[in-house]
Amino acid sequence: MTNLFILLTILVVLLLVIWVRRRSLLGQYTTRVASGLQDPLTGVSNRRRLDELLLKAVANKELKTQPLAVIFVDIDHLDGYNERYGRNSGDEVMIQVAHLLQRSVRSDDVVGRWGDDRFLIIAPNLPPTSARQLAETIRGRIETLKIHGLPGQTATIGGGL
Repeated sequence: MTNLFILLTILVVLLLVIWVRRRSLLGQYTTRVASGLQDPLTGVSNRRRLDELLLKAVANKELKTQPLAVIFVDIDHLDGYNERYGRNSGDEVMIQVAHLLQRSVRSDDVVGRWGDDRFLIIAPNLPPTSARQLAETIRGRIETLKIHGLPGQTATIGGGL
């Protein structure tokens, strides 16, 4: 009986920890969306936040000699994709690409949604060769991205160094 009580106590504590953590994450997400800094669909920075960060990054670049890479990602043919498979499927592509981009960059880099089917990555202190490698890696990952049985997607990647 004592072992059962201990097991139930541990289970209750774990569930409480999970509940508190989820509420905390939800609160952080709600705060960022409410403050107008996060894209509500994808969870990445929105255009307003990107504009602010880009201005700061360019100003810092002018003060320092360290490189600044800006990588532009445009998902190809998303309008046709939406027409063929539905808007929800297109939204799922955007969400999955945003998550892929976040997993692909360094912790100091910023990923944001620039427009309908476009993302921007601001990568301070990333040398040109590394920026090209990152862009090519991202392009390849998007091309092989599998989303719930939907066909693969391609993206056009551009960059400024």
